[in-house]
Parts: sequence; structure tokens; C-alpha cells
Amino acid sequence: MKITEIIDPSLVKIFTGVDVDSKGNIIDKPADSTGDTSSVADNGKTSDNGKTSDNGSSDSTGGKIVVVGDSLAVGTGGQIPGAIVDAKVGISSKAVLEKVINNKNLQGADLAIVSAGANDGAGPNGKNPNSQQTISNLQAIRKALGAKKYVWIVPYNKSVADDVRSAVGSDEVVDLSKTVSPGKDGVHPSSYGSVARSAIAKGGVTPGTPNKAKSGKGAVQKGGKNFVDSNTMKQYLAGKGYDKNSIAGILANAQAESSFNSGVYIASDAGQGQGGGLFGFHDPHNGKGEFTNMVNACGSNWQSNWQGQLDYMLRASGMPKTGFSSPGAAAEWIVTHYERPKYPGKEIAARSQAATHFA
Repeated sequence: MKITEIIDPSLVKIFTGVDVDSKGNIIDKPADSTGDTSSVADNGKTSDNGKTSDNGSSDSTGGKIVVVGDSLAVGTGGQIPGAIVDAKVGISSKAVLEKVINNKNLQGADLAIVSAGANDGAGPNGKNPNSQQTISNLQAIRKALGAKKYVWIVPYNKSVADDVRSAVGSDEVVDLSKTVSPGKDGVHPSSYGSVARSAIAKGGVTPGTPNKAKSGKGAVQKGGKNFVDSNTMKQYLAGKGYDKNSIAGILANAQAESSFNSGVYIASDAGQGQGGGLFGFHDPHNGKGEFTNMVNACGSNWQSNWQGQLDYMLRASGMPKTGFSSPGAAAEWIVTHYERPKYPGKEIAARSQAATHFA
């Protein structure tokens, strides 16, 4: 269903602000490894809604910042108010290059934050068999972006880290191994707040504060952070009668589509309509599709209403509560019957594996 991510990454794709509940409390904002829960621009309240100007940059008081790449870019972009984010979990440096070439809104920024190469074939501790191609792709990404400044995210994998450093020359880098402790998978950071702050500091460009806009029946933010704890989602689903295999499959897909951020908003998903939310809800044309249907079902607070988003997905997909032989089978069912990504085989393999960790 979703073409680009969040948010994946997605992805003209703008993440801003901190979501709060009806009483003004910050909702499920993750701490980084130091215990610091602040984002790049953390004012402790929901950010203003935003719109994108004709040249693709945010109408803001700061510079144009773009974040492009893989899942590391998805997580980092979600922490930077006013950034244009075009990212997707699991994509190669070649696919990142294609994004940059095809999305004109990414080009000519004041600051480009890039994560690419980690999915080019190397395991968490293995060698990258495609080093020369990775380096070539990274250099081509840099040229195609045409930014004034660059900051590159250097992954934990030493082989790919060496490739990134070889490709970017004197550009600034954020070395994950020196910035934040890794999560359980050893690939992704335990949180992205410190990664985003370091990237902004090294880039020297201040994120902007978007103006107001509306979309559909509810006011839509350019993006928000409402990270939902997977255990909280698990308890919610169990209370509705879903068994552990179904729950694991659901969680694996939410992780892949949004990194559990129900506040993601995508202004133009791969040049098509709007998108966002926990499951990468997508409109082929603005005002018509799963994203609009979800927003209308959840109301103006859809970005913090993760329960409503989850309920909508369960209704729209017809996800069975029981009957799957394994967590992977449940994850595959959602990919096949609801998400329908461009390359289902790769996504089924990745999400089926991820589902085993939620069982």
C-alpha cells in the first residue's frame, strides 16, 4: 500500500513537533540512551500544522533541510521539525539515489542529511561485498542532491561505515557508534533524538517552524512524533481477542511502515497523494484513498489516536484474530492482503522475520 516511508521514512515528507494528549501531556516520546527525551525542537506541545511551499521547502523561519535514505533516515527525520523526509526501511543505496533523482523537492537544500549503504549486502558485523558500488552510489547521491551542506549518518556496521567515510570526503558525519547505543538488533539506534540533534548541530542549519494548513475533515500536521510502545499495542490487541501470532504480524508491519510513529504525515507520497500513520496509509490521489479514510475515521486528532488508526486498519484489512500457524504467516498475510508493497517478496521476508521478535 505504501510506496515510500516514513517515514520512512517517508515523503515530500515532513515531520514536525511533539504530539500530546488532550491534557497537554507528551505521548510516548522515547528517550535516547542518555535519558534525554528532547527532540531538536521540543517545546512540549503539539506543533502547528504546516504546508509546503511551491519550491518544495517548508514555509519556515529556518533553512531547507532534507533527510533522505533508509530506516536510519526514517527515524532521524521523524525527530527534525520542518524537514523534508524521503526515506524507506530496507532500501539500498541505489534506491536512495533513484529517490534523489526523481524527487526534485530534495534538491538544492541548505542541509542534506543522508543515510545510505547499510542495506547493500553487509550483515551487522560482516563485510560489504558491494563496497565499490556503494561508494559510487553515495557520491552520485551527493551530486544529485546539490545541497549547500551535507551530514552523513555512519552506521554501526564497520564495513559500511568505512564505505561512507570513503565516499563523503570532508563532509560532516554522525557516527552512530559514537553517538548513541544500538538497539537490540545492533543495526538501529536505541533512539533517534541524539542522532537528529547531532546532525543539526554539525550541519549548522536551524529547522523551520511550519505555518498552518488543513487537509480533509481534520487538521493535518506536516508531521508529528507519537511513538507508540509495542507492548502497549500488544496489550490493546490482546484485549480485542487477537492471539500472539496475529499480534506479532501486526506489530511487525507497524514497525516496518512507521517505526511505531502514528504521527507520520507524508504530503506527497512518491508524487501521488498524502500518506502517513502507523501503517503507511496512502491516497493515490489527495482526498481519496486509505489515508483520507483513516483520517475521517479517527478525527482531527488522528496523529495521536493510534488506537483509532489500529482499529481502522483491522476493519479495512479484515485481519483474522486467530488461525495463523506462525508470527511470520500473520505478517505475510498483512503484506499480501493489505499493504501490497511494490516488492512483496522482500517485504514478506523482512517482516516475517521481524514478527518472530514480537511473539
